[in-house]
Amino acid sequence: MRRKLFLAVMAAAILFTACGKKPAEDKAAKEKQETTQTEEAKDDASAESKDTEDKETDEKQDENTSEEGFDTDAEVKTIQKKLADLQSSASSIQDELKKVADFAKDYEAYNEKDLPQAEMNLLSFLPEELWKTEASSLWNRYKKNASDSEKKNYEHWTSNKDSVLETQLAAYKEGTIYGMLYNSTDALFYKHQATYLASLLAGSRNEKFDLPDRDLYGSYTDNDGKSMLLIQPSMESGYDGIFRLDKNTSFEGSVEKAGEDYIFTSNDGKLTGTLSLQWFGAAFTVSESKTNALHDGEVYEFSIVY
Repeated sequence: MRRKLFLAVMAAAILFTACGKKPAEDKAAKEKQETTQTEEAKDDASAESKDTEDKETDEKQDENTSEEGFDTDAEVKTIQKKLADLQSSASSIQDELKKVADFAKDYEAYNEKDLPQAEMNLLSFLPEELWKTEASSLWNRYKKNASDSEKKNYEHWTSNKDSVLETQLAAYKEGTIYGMLYNSTDALFYKHQATYLASLLAGSRNEKFDLPDRDLYGSYTDNDGKSMLLIQPSMESGYDGIFRLDKNTSFEGSVEKAGEDYIFTSNDGKLTGTLSLQWFGAAFTVSESKTNALHDGEVYEFSIVY
């Protein structure tokens, strides 16, 4: 548009400075030029309006579409349809969960590919959405049989989840991989919840259900989310743990396998304890404490599992 206006101005300058023109010719030329300018201005305004409309339309179409044609809405609908098909065709809740886990592998394979970080951040949304949808479906089928304590646990789980995620991933907050880690950890939490809820639903139907081995990577909290036990892979090797008694008292350290349980050793050497991790909760037993906040033999229980 700027180019068109520039040419129009140049044309006007040429017309007004032309030599040897008679007054009548000058007037006619001026009127013709003004008419041309008006028409061009209208054309420019119309073109600009169309460009604006096209841009707004494109922006609306792109709201749910990111890099390389990734359409969030379309992907979500695909996941929802596939899960509905798997749920209706499953012979049992155990069979359903197995089919869903197999289906999820295709979406979870993004981190095995050599992709730009931005694209990995984008693709990490899909496993999260998949397991969130499955967990929600399982709860909707089970909640009519849920006890009051199970309903409260579900409410606590939902209300505290984001806070647990942010606490667990605080060290990566400013990094480029934070988005991917947030989504992948959220997907893991929902996967754990789906497994737990599947066992409850199967039990309510008198179906046999074998819980798989519990992932070490996960989190546990008390009902209000103030006390936490957070475990995640170390940036070097093994696993790191955070035992938070309250917002003012927490210990960071390493977690190592010890028979059926795990040993937590704080980085400052002031606390060691035994971790018992189960699908239905966890317990931290203080083995040795060199701090006044904790005492040997004390047991801290966590009933909310992520």
